[in-house]
Amino acid sequence: MPAPQHPASNGPSFVPHSAPIKKRGRDASSLLTALTFLLFVVSAALAAGVYFYDGYLTNRLESKKKEVAKVESKVDFRSAEDLIRLSKRLGYSRDLLSQHVAVSPFFTELEKVTLPSIRFTSVDLDRSTENPTVKLSGEASGYPSIALQSDEFGKTTVFRDPIFSSLKTNDDGTVTFELEMTVDRTLFAFTNSL
Repeated sequence: MPAPQHPASNGPSFVPHSAPIKKRGRDASSLLTALTFLLFVVSAALAAGVYFYDGYLTNRLESKKKEVAKVESKVDFRSAEDLIRLSKRLGYSRDLLSQHVAVSPFFTELEKVTLPSIRFTSVDLDRSTENPTVKLSGEASGYPSIALQSDEFGKTTVFRDPIFSSLKTNDDGTVTFELEMTVDRTLFAFTNSL
């Protein structure tokens, strides 16, 4: 039996006929190629940027080293050491002065507010607390003088919360008393008296 012939052919053909091959997404492969190329270009640009920036930093470091060497050649290290020692001494002096207690301003303020009819006979100062306290013993010409003195202490911001106690009338009409009050801490700072 003769071989069946293809209607479009004139005779038997030894070339196989197959279904046409569909082209796989040429668009997808070209997009992937473009992205890869773009990534390569960006990487190359970044590598070049890092290389040139490294060179820039190296040159800048060298120029700064030259500037430091130039300045060091002008510096007298002995004088610099003397200045450092002086700075430390001044710092120690400042610390010492800030901790030094000056009682003169206390007595000056006390003198300003004390009435002529009041006389203090003893002073006991306690600076161990946040707000220093002072205990005074004294003598007044009478009870009205003590009341007026209490009013004077109330007018100041330096002396606070004055409490008169142990009031006693003497044979000559004077009144002895004890007084306790708090005192502004800054009053004792030596730096304020300079």
